[in-house]
Amino acid sequence: MQFLATVRPVERPSSNNLTLEERALLSVQLASLHEHARQGVVAFAGFSRNAGEERFLNVVFHAGSEEDAWIFVREIPGVKEGTLEVQIVPYLVLIDRLPDEWRESQISVKMMQQLAEAQRLLDQISSQSPEEAERTALLLYERSRSQALETIRQRNNLAQMVEDTGKRIHLLEEKEEAARSAGDLLRAEQMAKEKRAYQATRTRTQKSLEQANENVEAVKLALRRQRDALTHRGTVVPEPSANQ
Repeated sequence: MQFLATVRPVERPSSNNLTLEERALLSVQLASLHEHARQGVVAFAGFSRNAGEERFLNVVFHAGSEEDAWIFVREIPGVKEGTLEVQIVPYLVLIDRLPDEWRESQISVKMMQQLAEAQRLLDQISSQSPEEAERTALLLYERSRSQALETIRQRNNLAQMVEDTGKRIHLLEEKEEAARSAGDLLRAEQMAKEKRAYQATRTRTQKSLEQANENVEAVKLALRRQRDALTHRGTVVPEPSANQ
């Protein structure tokens, strides 16, 4: 079965602008839902781009029953703490999400295109005037710098997902053991089934994290080379952040 959940604040906001705490919570929510999407539980998650409506998160997901659906939504960050409330209705998705393999392949394609563009700009420098070469080199550096920050952000998100999934597996193991001790074999099997799904998710995410670590090191190396080249030319470049 499929359900549509609408998550919204318990208290009416005093402003359309999200606070820093709300933005942080939204980031945690999306990271958690992304993990469930990789598992195949969440089919869709998003919100309106109108001012202030980022607080109203819509999630379409799969559950075996309405009871299971409520168990799922009550674990959404913010809902379980009581700052957000949620409503669910039965739903039917006619066009489902794109497979993870397609999305990940598109990310790889985009990265290769960015690297190809960077190389194209680098090749142009030798045929340009000193002033044009200076502008091109700085443009190339800024693009690489932005790419490095985005690559690091993606890697950090994956690392957090691996950690959170591990905690979820540990919690499910405890629930499974408690259910078996209580003689509730049906619930114990449900917990075991959910645990196996999370273990499979963690394995896939760990592989993605390993690739992301390699990407981060490659981008950092390219950025350091560009920065060193610009410094050697006497160009003033922005100071790298702690992650770079």
